[in-house]
Order: sequence, then structure tokens, then C-alpha cells
Amino acid sequence: MPDATPQSGPTPPAGYDAPPTAMPGPPSGPTEPAPVPMSPAEVTAAAVAAPGPYPTGAPAETATQTMPVTPGVPRRDAVLGAQQQPVPLPAPSPGSPRMRQLAIAAIWALVLCVGGIGCGLWALIAIIAGATPGWFEPAIVVTGIVGLAFSAAAFPLVDRRGLPWLLLGLGTATLITGFILTAGAT
Repeated sequence: MPDATPQSGPTPPAGYDAPPTAMPGPPSGPTEPAPVPMSPAEVTAAAVAAPGPYPTGAPAETATQTMPVTPGVPRRDAVLGAQQQPVPLPAPSPGSPRMRQLAIAAIWALVLCVGGIGCGLWALIAIIAGATPGWFEPAIVVTGIVGLAFSAAAFPLVDRRGLPWLLLGLGTATLITGFILTAGAT
């Protein structure tokens, strides 16, 4: 009578011998002794005392090594071999602005900004109310853009002698022009 147990795959051909399976047993060839468990203090001491890439294995008394000290190189980088050159700091440029000049330019620009917002709101209300002639809207927009450009151009040039003050003065003249245009159009 045939076997009634179902098989889960193709049957091997006749005369097929299965490859031998690895049997657990002693390893063949040279073996290393099993590592001895170490306490955390012993691991730290061995890692500190070990020379080069050998974190453990060398006794502490034979694992001494002198480390050359290079000025400007942190010890960590010298130990890891990352000998980097120190980055020199840039020397202050002779044309750098003084803080007083920068503060005066910033305060002047702040006054121009507040005045421009006031003039712009006054012009916007006049335009919405419909009390302005047709030429006023493009004229006030161009005046505002030119004044903003003068004031913004003063900051990168604040290390120059008179140029930032000239640009802030032109920005002030443009703001005054905007107030005159708005007053004349309403």
C-alpha cells in the first residue's frame, strides 16, 4: 500500500545522496582561547594602555607610548592622527566701519523707515478715498522705491568716508518729496 503522508515538494531522483550536514563539534584548525570576561575598569585600563589599534591584549606595563605634542593641535587629534593645521583668523580690514558710524546710519535709516511708512499710509488712504489725480499713484510708488534704494545702498557702503551719508541724505530728500507730493495731491 502506498504511503499516505503528503510530501511538500519534488522528490529527489533515485541515487541522490544529500550533502552531509555540519555536525556540531570541536572546530578544526588552530583555536584561540576563549575571552575572559573583564570588569568595566579593566576594559578602560586596557583600552587606555594599549598602543595603536589594539584595544585589549597587551599588559599595561608593556604598553607605554610617548605622544609628540604639537603646538596648536589638540591631543585628541594628535592621538587619532588627524593632524590639522590651525585655521588663522582673518585680520581686521583697515576699512571696517566703527560701531558709532554703523549705529548712526541704522538710527537714520530707522527714522526714514518710520517716515516712509507714515507717508505711504497717508498716500494709500488718499488713493482709496479717490481724492488723488491720476499721476499721483505712479509718482508716489516710484518715489518710495527710489528712497528705499538710497537707504538700503547706504549700509553696504558704511565703511566709506562720505558715501553712506550722501545716500541717506538722498533718501531723506526723497522722503520729503513723497510728503510734498502727497500733500499736494490731496
